[in-house]
Amino acid sequence: MYRQMLIWLLLLLAGAVLLSAAGLPAGQAGKSAFDPWQILGQTVFLVTLCWGANTVVAHIVKTKTNFESPLITALILSLIIGPVGLAGWLALTVASLAAILSKYLLVFNHSHLFNPAAFGALAIGLWGMPVSWWVGSVWLFPMVLAGGLWLVWRIRRVQLATIFLAVFLLLLSLDGGWPGWDIF
Repeated sequence: MYRQMLIWLLLLLAGAVLLSAAGLPAGQAGKSAFDPWQILGQTVFLVTLCWGANTVVAHIVKTKTNFESPLITALILSLIIGPVGLAGWLALTVASLAAILSKYLLVFNHSHLFNPAAFGALAIGLWGMPVSWWVGSVWLFPMVLAGGLWLVWRIRRVQLATIFLAVFLLLLSLDGGWPGWDIF
């Protein structure tokens, strides 16, 4: 599962970089294209920081590390924060450290209590830094949908995902609108 998630996130990031290099908006509707070098720089920074922090903390608590886990956390953070440029790298550092520390400190029965990347995003969100799925564009929607369906099928959670989607759509329709559908 970890390897498949890592591959999908790398493909999604590559798609965002290629779209940005072509001058197309890899991010949210109505926004201009991001600088592909900024996306890559931020990602390399997050991977380095998450990998390093994970290695240090695992050594301190004397536990084995999973090769893919800090990489997945870093890629998710890169896809939900930014691209922020050099001015936002302090926030990236805080998000990375909070995410990795949560993997080791916020556990119950050897399981994370929170998704580490979500915890890192929460840490900087409380600090006032905006966080969103910035690659949510019409150009990347087919890739996000195909990858999401593939992962749900591979981890055998189709029923869980279907129930979530049905409840989400029901609540959304009861709320009187379909915000976010205007990207199409």
